This record gives sequence, structure tokens and C-alpha cells, in this order.
Amino acid sequence: MKETMKRNRKFLIIANLIILAPMVVGMLLWNRLPDTLPTHFTFSGEADQWSSKAFAVFFLPLFLLVIQFACLFGMSADPRRANISDRMLHLALLICPAVSLFAGILIYGNALSLNVDAGLLGRLFAALLFLVIGNYLPKCRQNYTMGIKLPWTLHDVENWNRTHRMAGRLWVVLSIIVLIDAFFQRLSGAMLLGMLLLAVLAPTLYSYLYFVRHHQDQ
Repeated sequence: MKETMKRNRKFLIIANLIILAPMVVGMLLWNRLPDTLPTHFTFSGEADQWSSKAFAVFFLPLFLLVIQFACLFGMSADPRRANISDRMLHLALLICPAVSLFAGILIYGNALSLNVDAGLLGRLFAALLFLVIGNYLPKCRQNYTMGIKLPWTLHDVENWNRTHRMAGRLWVVLSIIVLIDAFFQRLSGAMLLGMLLLAVLAPTLYSYLYFVRHHQDQ
């Protein structure tokens, strides 16, 4: 882990500062913020859960920082960490900073009555996330931390590669659908979750069927 942190020190410092940026903003806006802030939103963009000011300002960024270090530790301890390029590591470690900024915009924007459209921003953020994941899945090499980690993908390079190429295309298609829906917001939360479930289960089924067919050929 020390070697990974040393090699990527500048990136990690910037990424962690971005995670903590909403906390700094919250401290600067402390007197303008209400005692309770919205911390959860429905797919339609309506706030449905509220938390104390201290929880929203301090706990959420710090919790994401802990997750960031847990992800870093997991990738550093991966037996196949040599297959995790610095680019893939950076991609994984940009998720928490992006989530922190996104959550900060939604929470403070709604708390200060800035008319932030949570439904639109949420879908745009999801579409971007799915697009990035879909683009990088085919480039992900075998490892135990990132990607579609199944017994048959971890023990067969060809299965891994084919499964990740298929999954990458599927996630890109999903990102386009979510992007279009961001401006119309016709898809319900259940439909969006169903699409996400399909994007996870379809590559798993594809991978298993490839394993069965390949195993039978042998």
C-alpha cells in the first residue's frame, strides 16, 4: 500500500481534498444553513430524509474518505494488483470525490433554496458514471478488486475479457438511456433500478453460459 500511495501521492492528495471540499464549504456556510438538511432524495428529486447540520457537513465527507482509503487498501492488497493500472486505480478512486461533490451540491443547494433539480442532476450523474464504467470495463484486466469477479472469469482470461466487453457495451447503452431520461424523467425509480439490475445480472449470465459452453467443448 505504501508503494501505491507514494507512486500516486499527488493524485491521492487532490482526490481526498475534493472529498473534504463540501465539509469546508459547509463550515463556511454554517450560519446560513438550517439546523436540519436534506440528505436523501427520491428519483423524482424530492427530499425524503433529513439529518442534522453536523451530520450533513462533517459525517458524509468523512465517511466517503474512509471508503476511499478502504478501496485503496483493497486494491493495494489484491494478489493481482499488478493487473490494476494506475489509470484504473485513478478511475476507482475518483468515484468517492465525485459522489462527495454531487451530494454537497444537492444538500446545500436545497438547504439554501437554490432550486437545484435533484432529479435532473441525479440522472446526469448516473449517466456519466455508467458511461465511464462502460468505457473502462473492457480495459479492466483480471483482478480480485475491480470488475466482474466470478469464479469462472477469475480462472479464464478469455471468459473475463469477453464478459467485460459485453458488460461495457451494455453499461454504455444504459448510460445513454439514463441521459435521455434526465431531460424527460419518465422512467420511475423501479424502472431505473431494474435497468441497473439487468446491467449487473446480464453479464453474469453471459459469463456463466460461456463457461458452460467452453467446459462442454473440453
